[in-house]
Parts: sequence; C-alpha cells; structure tokens
Amino acid sequence: MERVYVESEAMKWVAYNASSRRLEIGFPDGRIYEYFDVPENVCLELTTSDSVGKYFIANVRKAYRYNQIIGPCDEPKAKPGRKKRPGERPRGNSLRRPR
Repeated sequence: MERVYVESEAMKWVAYNASSRRLEIGFPDGRIYEYFDVPENVCLELTTSDSVGKYFIANVRKAYRYNQIIGPCDEPKAKPGRKKRPGERPRGNSLRRPR
C-alpha cells in the first residue's frame, strides 16, 4: 500500500488496498489504525475532501470495523515529584527497622 500524505491536523497519511478493501490511517501522535471493508470511493472522498478530519469523523471512524496497529509513539511522562538531593537518605518505609 502506498501512503498518501494529507494536509490535515487530524491525520498524517492514508493508505488503501483495493483488493482487501483495507484502509490504513496514520495519526500525528504515531498511532496507526486499519479499517476493514472500506469501499474505494470512501478512500477517494476522504483524501480529496476539503476537511479530511471532518470527513473521517463523519464517514469512517465509527462506520467500519477497525484495529489499532501501532499505539502512540510518545513515551509515558515521568511522574512529577521532588528530585532527590545528593547525600539525602531515602524517605518512607525504607527507614523502618525490621521487627
């Protein structure tokens, strides 16, 4: 499948396989979804729409069976907290003496 890059804030690219009627969509955060049994005209209308994102929401997102192939590429953010200072002893249960 050849990727067609689209001008949209909602998605980066679209790829379509006519023989399997499978549509793949790549999103800006790295997620990739595949949609099954999508007619070729829907893919064509999606890529030529004035608003790719609006067309996707109205005509594709909940209309076809889908599967997430790849999740977001963003790594989980570290939990905010106080940084340990050099030479500082651990806090919490680690200071308790065994019974």
